[in-house]
Amino acid sequence: MSLPARFNQDLCKKLNQGKKLNQVMPGYTWQAELRIGGGSREAVDVGRRPPKGSRLRPVLIEVELRREDPASNILKVWNRFLDGAYPHGVVLLQGFSQVYSSRKYHNRSLKAKVAKRLGRVVQESTKGRFRYIALDIPYHPRAGSNEGDGARRNAAQWLGDKVAALQRRKRFE
Repeated sequence: MSLPARFNQDLCKKLNQGKKLNQVMPGYTWQAELRIGGGSREAVDVGRRPPKGSRLRPVLIEVELRREDPASNILKVWNRFLDGAYPHGVVLLQGFSQVYSSRKYHNRSLKAKVAKRLGRVVQESTKGRFRYIALDIPYHPRAGSNEGDGARRNAAQWLGDKVAALQRRKRFE
C-alpha cells in the first residue's frame, strides 16, 4: 500500500474514532477514496457526505504529500460543483506537507502557492458556496518511501484534530 493510501487510512481512522469529532459531527462516516460522482471515477482522498435530506455541505479532504500538481484537485471538485453536484455547497480542505514549503523543492512550493490562490479565487467567485481551506501539515514524507509509520500516523492525527477544531468553530457551514 502506498504512503498516501496509508495516510488517508490513518486520517479516516482518526476522524471516525475521534471522540472530539463525533461530538461535533454525529452520524457522519468519513471514507477514504470517496467518489465524487459524475461520469468518471474521480475521488477525493477523504470525505464525508451529509445525511440524506440535510442541508449541510459535504466535506472533502485532499492531502498533498508529494504530488506535482495540487491545483488539479481543486479543479476536479470545482468541475463537479459547476455540474450541480453540490446544491448546498461544498467544503474542500487541502493539506500540504512540508515538501511544499521546502527550499529543496522550489517548484512544488510555487505549485502550492498557485493551488492556494486558485482555491481562494474559486471561493470568492462562488460567493462562499465552494469553501476552500488550506492547511500546512507538519510532516515531511521521504521520497520513494512507504515507511514512516509513527510520523505519518502522527501527522494524520494532527490533521484530524484540525478538522475537528474547524468543525467546532462552524467553518463547514
